[in-house]
Amino acid sequence: MANTCNRLGDLFSEQFMMESSITCYENALVYCKISPTSPTGVSNILYRIGKQYDKMNEIEKAQSYYDQALENMAVTDNMVYRNIVASKALCDYKMKEDVTHALDELNHVLIQANTENERLNRSLTIGGIFFYENNYDSALKYLEPVYENLKAGLQKQAASYLYIIYDLQGNRKQADSLMRFLTNCKKPEGENKALVSKLEDMYKGYQNQKQEKQAEASRKKAVKKIVGVIFFMVIAVALVIFFIMRVKNKKMMELQQTEVAKKMEEKDKAHKEEVERIRLETDKTMKEKEKQIEREKQTRQREKEKLQQGLQQREAQVNALEKALNLQREEMELRRAAFLKESICQKINDCIRSQNITVRNSAKHNIVFTEEDAAALKASVLRHYPNFESVLLSKDPKMSGDDLQLCQLYLLGLDERQIAVLQYKSYSAIKKRANMLKALLGIEESLQTYILKSSIFQ
Repeated sequence: MANTCNRLGDLFSEQFMMESSITCYENALVYCKISPTSPTGVSNILYRIGKQYDKMNEIEKAQSYYDQALENMAVTDNMVYRNIVASKALCDYKMKEDVTHALDELNHVLIQANTENERLNRSLTIGGIFFYENNYDSALKYLEPVYENLKAGLQKQAASYLYIIYDLQGNRKQADSLMRFLTNCKKPEGENKALVSKLEDMYKGYQNQKQEKQAEASRKKAVKKIVGVIFFMVIAVALVIFFIMRVKNKKMMELQQTEVAKKMEEKDKAHKEEVERIRLETDKTMKEKEKQIEREKQTRQREKEKLQQGLQQREAQVNALEKALNLQREEMELRRAAFLKESICQKINDCIRSQNITVRNSAKHNIVFTEEDAAALKASVLRHYPNFESVLLSKDPKMSGDDLQLCQLYLLGLDERQIAVLQYKSYSAIKKRANMLKALLGIEESLQTYILKSSIFQ
């Protein structure tokens, strides 16, 4: 039963039906505590329950179950223990944003991994943290091996991260390849709906069967109780008659027998009436129960129809949104391609790309960026992104011409090292100015990322 409930929980979890999955895992936990499936069985089920709360973004509940799982873990040299430690480290990162602690824990279990699939799982988690910390170079180091391994079953998540990184870095070839891969990975929607419907029917059938068994047990218990009362009443009356017949004389016995017979008849009649009343009440209760079950079936059918209608509406909304996003993306790509084809943009990019620029040697290059070049770049920006300056000035009216020029160079796709060379300034000065603008604009991401993303809405 523990293994069966675990399997049902896995099926519901795969379809993101977390509440049904938790119910199945809790039933599995009860059976596993009675008869453990393995030395790590209880911990494994507690870990699975924690994963469901993790999916629902209820991080504190997830941490509580991970802690219980670790408390019930007798040995630590196994994959279940490492899975729990990895998931708990990720939860700690989400709650406390303690990157160092989370990465230390994850690297520790990565070293202990004894299969290729486990190593790839750990690498995907570490790569994801680096991704959310905008440390893209480190993220690529962990994510690229996961994507390249065809048997790991983890390519889709790794591809999602890698697509965003390559897109931000301007690597269109890699980004387009990943977009094609992600499009091909979409599972047929009919298959998903059929599986979800089948799981719902199985789960509801199980609940109905359980209620019917409980009702049958209650009915048998009531009948057994009635039979017991009748039996003891008959025994009691028989004993009274026996002792009366032994003590009294024949005449008194005849009289008493007559009276007893009369009383027995009355009691028998009363008893029959009582039995009939109980039977009628039982039949009435059973009929009411049947009506209630029928009403519940009808209610579930209406809810199912309503849910299907809602799913169809959401599906139509998602399709419309995807179409709008694709059109918007195509327009953005055409606009950016036209912008990058401007002569001043090509001139700057050709000049910068030909140099081997690092943070330490940024001051050694002598690239001339004239006022005419700056004016031409500004004109090109306003030609393709007419609201570029007005949007930035609406957020910070005190932005200077140098600040706007820095944003224009970010829009061109240059980084701080390249801008420092172009403007003949130090890398630290450009970095400091970018951080100051980031604070003034009130943004969380890097200024370069914000500028590239904001250009979509110009």
